[in-house]
Amino acid sequence: MDCAGNSNECPEEGYPVVQEAQYVEERTDITDEFLEATSGLATGEMVSAENFSLLELIDAIQLMNPKSDGGCIKLKEHPTVEDVIADGWLRGMGDDEVLATVDATLACLMSWLEGEFIAQTLHTNLLMTDPDVLTAACECQPEKEEKDRVPGRTLTALSHGLAHLVVLIRHTIGTAAVCEEEDFAMQFPIKVSSSLSIEETLELLKAAEKTLNAVGKAKKERAPVLSAVVDRLTWVRTMLQAMEHMVIPRNGVFNQNNDDPINFRPRLRQAAEQLSTAVDAATRFYDTVELGKIAPAGQDGDYGWLTCFIPELNRYFLPPVSRRKSEFLTRRHALRQLEKMSRRLYDVSTNVPHVVGDLSLIIQYLRNFCEMESCALSRSVLQLVFLPNGERIMGETLLGDILRETIKNQTGAPILYQGSPANKSDDLAELMDEFVQDIVRVYLVVMQAFGHNTARQRERIGFYFYDFANLILEAGRMDQKVNTVIQQYANQHNGDTKGPPVGCHHKLFIILHTLRLIHWHFELGFRLELFAEYEYAFVWWSVSFSL
Repeated sequence: MDCAGNSNECPEEGYPVVQEAQYVEERTDITDEFLEATSGLATGEMVSAENFSLLELIDAIQLMNPKSDGGCIKLKEHPTVEDVIADGWLRGMGDDEVLATVDATLACLMSWLEGEFIAQTLHTNLLMTDPDVLTAACECQPEKEEKDRVPGRTLTALSHGLAHLVVLIRHTIGTAAVCEEEDFAMQFPIKVSSSLSIEETLELLKAAEKTLNAVGKAKKERAPVLSAVVDRLTWVRTMLQAMEHMVIPRNGVFNQNNDDPINFRPRLRQAAEQLSTAVDAATRFYDTVELGKIAPAGQDGDYGWLTCFIPELNRYFLPPVSRRKSEFLTRRHALRQLEKMSRRLYDVSTNVPHVVGDLSLIIQYLRNFCEMESCALSRSVLQLVFLPNGERIMGETLLGDILRETIKNQTGAPILYQGSPANKSDDLAELMDEFVQDIVRVYLVVMQAFGHNTARQRERIGFYFYDFANLILEAGRMDQKVNTVIQQYANQHNGDTKGPPVGCHHKLFIILHTLRLIHWHFELGFRLELFAEYEYAFVWWSVSFSL
């Protein structure tokens, strides 16, 4: 009560009473005036004024863009994980919605892998934002009926599994360092973590699969949908295990006792076993999407029609320059992309061991892999499998040793043959070591270039032609010195060279690989449609002149 007995609080002594201003909205219709003023402008023509420059124009366009209206809409208060569990969201979820939720979550994962912001994709599923809170909340809600086990245990296991997988994916892409900002968004505005270890998470996923299989056997009518959900959980589990075998551990780059790096060696045979299971499960995804809940009007959209998805959940965390609306992949398209990604990783685990003995085969495989619609994750995994640390291919053989063997097999360079006069020369051996190191230095960056997207790859390869030109000159000097030693020996021993004859062995090797890169550089230009039709004659002349 105030001094006059009203319900308003009495103002403090010494402060004047301020009456609340009444705002009256007044609007003026300027449509006709605007149309008349712009009637004399041609299409695309702009008017400049002293107080309205190009900068203000860009600001106006951005404000009028529907994608940039995020800051104009008041943030709403959204429920927490504890709230939705207490309200019975999971208890009221049918098997078809569980499958649709899992598929939509995997679609959000693939949307993130294709460059979208994780806060606007995967983390629009409220239950994926904090696995530990979800686990605790589900434990506080007793499972009154058998059907209550399916949603809670499925989404809890999925939440922990994807938390580990997401962190592992970001670690892989960040360690490989072959992705640009247009390929992948590294930012995590929300802390992604799980109190469970990877081993405990794998056991949780296995337990969820066992529960769903048991329910499916008891209720035959539920078996097809639950079997489809089991396939999704199996994929998450086997993908986690495969990544652990293929990628250097996130917290195990250096020894604990000293600063020496750990010589990690990818375990591709074990990874292939897990990826084989993952591919087998992924092949059934596309055909079982229809078993899940059907989207309104047949359009998946932003998945806001599913109980656990809140499209505006993380708008607060968006950076100022980010798009307000992310484009979600549909479930069918995303699961098809997920299957292709699984097959690419399986290809890495099975074929890489067969090419590591020859540098030419390594470069050819890297090039062919780029033609398989490779994504940021698969290219990064391939980089870390070939060069997990240092210059050792697959953590075992030095790239320089593989290079020597490749030159020997392809050109028959005398200096690499036992018994040859060039092989016994200490001066030539020292020159050969320096030459090999120079080649290795160039090929390390070339191999890394193949991990980038097509446009960035072409840009980087163009820079390396200067390095190859220097290598050609160095190889020519190397051949000249080797030939001099062999010729002197042959003159003293009636023409016997004790091995391969003289020739331009090293120079031919470098020229061959340079021409292959030039050919690939032009091919990338055609793939990117960088050449107009009238330029084809010039391109043909240039390629024929160089090749």
